[in-house]
Amino acid sequence: YFASPMMMSGGITSNSVGWLSDDNILDELDIVEEQREQLKVIREQEMKKRKEFFNTIRGMEPSKMGEFVREFGTMLKADVDKQVNEVLLPHQVKRLEQIRLQTSMRGSGSRALESEALAKALGITDGQKQQLREKEKEVREELQKKLEQLRKEAQNEVLSVLTDAQRKKLTEMLGDDYEFKPRQF
Repeated sequence: YFASPMMMSGGITSNSVGWLSDDNILDELDIVEEQREQLKVIREQEMKKRKEFFNTIRGMEPSKMGEFVREFGTMLKADVDKQVNEVLLPHQVKRLEQIRLQTSMRGSGSRALESEALAKALGITDGQKQQLREKEKEVREELQKKLEQLRKEAQNEVLSVLTDAQRKKLTEMLGDDYEFKPRQF
């Protein structure tokens, strides 16, 4: 079996079974009909086990629930990993991991680089992790500024349909600009 750095750190998670229900991903991986049927069975088995799990934790003492959830997750992941690895070919596993990593990078940016498996595979140091966090914050702030500018430009473009009198009245109705800030919790 193919063993990428991501796979060595734990393999395909049970969430990947969900990924493997996406026809676009199945097509990208060149999953044949026989594999699709096998993956469908794995998904159905996983859903059944999750349903049984939720039935089991109903009424469970909260103090016991955390450990039970971790153990169940570890067991389910190992079971699903084994089954999925028996269905997918090595090049399909590799491509799936690439797609998952791309999605992670798009969604969480540099934070994805701080995951234990990826940081280890790339040899990212603690110092680099700190630099990545700082750079990510800097870039996000700049992105927010650019997005705000684009919003204003788009709004002006849309409002160009209004007459001068209508735009003036709207400006009066809006009042002075208020800078919305994220709520602190």
